[in-house]
Amino acid sequence: EAQNVTCNIIDTAGCLVIGSSAQVNIKNLQASGITLNNNGAILSFSQGDHVLIGNSVLSGITGLSQGPVISISSITDTEISINITDYDGTLIKAIDSGSVTLSNSIISGQNSASSAVNCTNCSILHISSSDFQNTNKVATPNGGAVFVSGSPDASVVIETSSFSYYFATESGGALAIFNSSLTITNSAFTNNTATQGGAIIHSSTQGSNSQVNITGTTFHHNFALLLG
Repeated sequence: EAQNVTCNIIDTAGCLVIGSSAQVNIKNLQASGITLNNNGAILSFSQGDHVLIGNSVLSGITGLSQGPVISISSITDTEISINITDYDGTLIKAIDSGSVTLSNSIISGQNSASSAVNCTNCSILHISSSDFQNTNKVATPNGGAVFVSGSPDASVVIETSSFSYYFATESGGALAIFNSSLTITNSAFTNNTATQGGAIIHSSTQGSNSQVNITGTTFHHNFALLLG
């Protein structure tokens, strides 16, 4: 367990790299002014049961290119609460993991053409009480805020969250959800743009049981160049 951790590092491979650990708890992490010379992650976790990143603030994370700020691989359960501004790359990249929860978070100041959250083969992605803002108006190919490519039984749940000013050159201005069920409640999508699906695109392969349920959610000034 790590509490009250501060990282202020230039030209490094990462702040914390942890592998093959059953449980990792990180609280009150402060990381700023970090420049990487490769595509490594600031925080990297693999082969574990539980990762908690709570009440943390990150800013000025540069040099990531397409690399993530937080890399998660084969973790059963992940909980993240974070405030991040001015960063390159993807904020969270999760691969072959179980439940990934992002709550009470503020994500803004994206500087590169990567989705803020990228989940590949995650069982559950749960976003609640979080605010995504593409304040720098950076364009991504698909899903500026969230990109999910899952299995037929995977699910994405979004509650009381907002997504604004995202732009995708292809599809899903804010959200691009493929082969996963999608449930959105009491959320807001504002000023998002894409070629297809100004705010959201959802697509599934033939025979998939994935469903879409949206309730109590507002869409305001979202725009699609062709469809949706």
